[in-house]
Amino acid sequence: MLYKNICVACLLTLSTGAYAQAKNWAGWLLQTVDTHPSILALKHDARASGYQAAAFNKPLYNPSLDTSLEREGSEINYQIGLSSQLDWHDVQSSQIQAGNFLAEQSQLALEIARSDLLSESLKAQISLTYAERQYEIATKRVNQSIELLNIIGKKVETGEVPEITLAFTKAATAEAMVAESEWLTSWQQAKQDVVTVLGRTGLDTPISDNVWTPTLSLLSPGQVQQLPSLRYAHLSWLIATNEVDVQRTSNKPVPTVGFGVGRQAGEPLLSLSMSVPLNIRNDFIDVTEVAKQRALASEQQLQAEVIAVREAISSTYQQLQLLGERYRIWEQIDSSDFTVQAQVLVDRFSAGDLPFTEFHAQLNELLSGQQAALTLTYQYQLAYINYLHQSAGLVSHISALADEE
Repeated sequence: MLYKNICVACLLTLSTGAYAQAKNWAGWLLQTVDTHPSILALKHDARASGYQAAAFNKPLYNPSLDTSLEREGSEINYQIGLSSQLDWHDVQSSQIQAGNFLAEQSQLALEIARSDLLSESLKAQISLTYAERQYEIATKRVNQSIELLNIIGKKVETGEVPEITLAFTKAATAEAMVAESEWLTSWQQAKQDVVTVLGRTGLDTPISDNVWTPTLSLLSPGQVQQLPSLRYAHLSWLIATNEVDVQRTSNKPVPTVGFGVGRQAGEPLLSLSMSVPLNIRNDFIDVTEVAKQRALASEQQLQAEVIAVREAISSTYQQLQLLGERYRIWEQIDSSDFTVQAQVLVDRFSAGDLPFTEFHAQLNELLSGQQAALTLTYQYQLAYINYLHQSAGLVSHISALADEE
């Protein structure tokens, strides 16, 4: 009974530690993304759009104070009054609508950019782990090739193997060194990518295993329509459509009215005035047509975006399903340490129990299998993040890890 209680306590401690690590990682990741300069810039843009929307709610025209003073003989004539343009065609309503659309679109742009940067950060960390492990395998392959080169060199001296075998081994060693150099370059680039988006802390903060736990489902057509990218495109179309109304009304004649009081020739004076521009030489029809054509173009772009997003989500989901199935099968396979098995082959060949051709083929197969296993994991994790990103579930997923109790 005591042993059972100890085991339960250990399991609880381990699970609590894993949860705390996941929560700390998720919280750190969200904070890092939210304080990135590109996100802070978009937050300022969103605030600016809010001020712009508020500005559009203000009246379009301010009144003018008109005064005049003149002397006519012994009389002093004067007049004071107010005049203002009138929003006769209700231009303000269209501008208010445009301001609201732009403010909403700015918030969506911030939401989309936050998800994009989060996706970029996770992919950078995934690529870093992948490149680092591939580099480790490539380095082991070089070391084994050098060890094998020494063994074969001795066997050539004793006449156990022909010199052509030594030549093949030298060529294989050179290839292994080139592969090691290439993976080192990839690893260094992956580190640079991580530092760019997450800072140097990202190099020492691995992704939590809890990220890969939920089972994802395909979005319904209605859910696809509500994705931020499509809502953003829909707002672009609404803005373009509203611009037609803005151009149509704002290019119509704007009347100016005024009134004044004063004194002229010793008599009280009351004046009323009104002026209306005559759109005779330019009726601005072409300007309105420009807005109409751009609205039609925006509508077609929206339709194209809907098709592209829908197909991209479907394709990524199918890829995720296939890779997920293969990944789960691989996890159930006995994936014993490839390095140990490779050393067994080297020992057998060194002892003369294994012909060179068979040894070389089996060794390459083992090392290639180890690299393929890493590639399968890498592709599955990328597909997982891609689908979460495309389905607009990435931010909420990471936030849930940070908020769990």
